[in-house]
Order: sequence, then structure tokens, then C-alpha cells
Amino acid sequence: MEYHHDRIQGIEREGLLYIDDDGRERTIDFETCRRNWMNHSGQSESRCIAWRDIQSEPPYIEFFSDPKIRFTFPYKRTWREKWKRHPSELGERYFQATVDALDREGWTTFDLS
Repeated sequence: MEYHHDRIQGIEREGLLYIDDDGRERTIDFETCRRNWMNHSGQSESRCIAWRDIQSEPPYIEFFSDPKIRFTFPYKRTWREKWKRHPSELGERYFQATVDALDREGWTTFDLS
């Protein structure tokens, strides 16, 4: 499943609240994401719950929920950002704010970029 990042309503220690396509509030359980990540990566202990790629078009953070849920950060890049192969400044700001919020709650994300 894929959603625009503006669907995210909040990030807490236990999970992420978001609005689904039917307008209902849903929760991504971070403990489930952590277990799924450990099964995927083969690690025995980890606080990782998602992977992220700021160089992707559009940039995204994808959680190891069941099923996986991806939040995108689709902002138009200026010609200079395209030329330098940088993400859009606005998209990067929202992307980093989301990663920082997860970090503050004690969770990590795996960087694919």
C-alpha cells in the first residue's frame, strides 16, 4: 500500500497513526515491523522498522508492517536539484522530519540510498 506522507497523523513509541483510503484512522504497529525486519534481515536484535530511500523518485519510507506500507514524499524538484541529483528541498525537509520523529521514539530505518 502506498500513501502520501500527509496521511501521517502522528508518531508515538508504539506506532504510527495514519488515514487510509476510506478516511479511517489506522495504526502501524512498530513491534510488528521490528519482528518482520528481523525476519527479513536475519538480525537477532534490531530497532529497525522500515527502509527509506531519499534518492528514489519519489522519495519514500516503507514500513515492514503486514502488508508493507509506503509513505511517499513527492515534491517537484527545481532544475538545479535535478541537475545535482538532489531531492526537492521541501520533500527532503518532510522526509527528514519523519525520520527524526521515528528516531526520537527509539526506532531506526534502513537507508537504501
